[in-house]
Amino acid sequence: MPQILIDVKNVTKNYKSKLAKSEKNVIQALKGVSLKIYKGEILSLLGENGAGKTTLSSIIATLHPPTSGQVLFEGKSVYQNVIDYRLKLGFCPQQANFENDLTVEDNLIFAGRYFNMPYNQEYLFCIFLFIYSGLCKRDC
Repeated sequence: MPQILIDVKNVTKNYKSKLAKSEKNVIQALKGVSLKIYKGEILSLLGENGAGKTTLSSIIATLHPPTSGQVLFEGKSVYQNVIDYRLKLGFCPQQANFENDLTVEDNLIFAGRYFNMPYNQEYLFCIFLFIYSGLCKRDC
């Protein structure tokens, strides 16, 4: 029997409408979404604009919490150990997530912090990536 890797259970996500004059006016981006991702599968979400693909992806990647429901990884809440979960997850956002006000090195260090990398590891990884990508010669 295939092993369930990620189990999304009855996830909803509500956003307060910017045009709302009361707390009753909310936009429901997701309504009771449930799905299972099995070990070895690659998931792609397809749908119309506004269908909730980015919202669901962001919740699975722990970038935004759900309003209700839960996401389990190997049977445990993804929020039980977020850093460990993120180290095991591959996530490709819609757009590059670089901060324009930061240098390339600072952006890489910022990304390393997402994975709770110690600074010395971030720095060595930056050097490796600069050399590997050809942005820097071996003597940098």
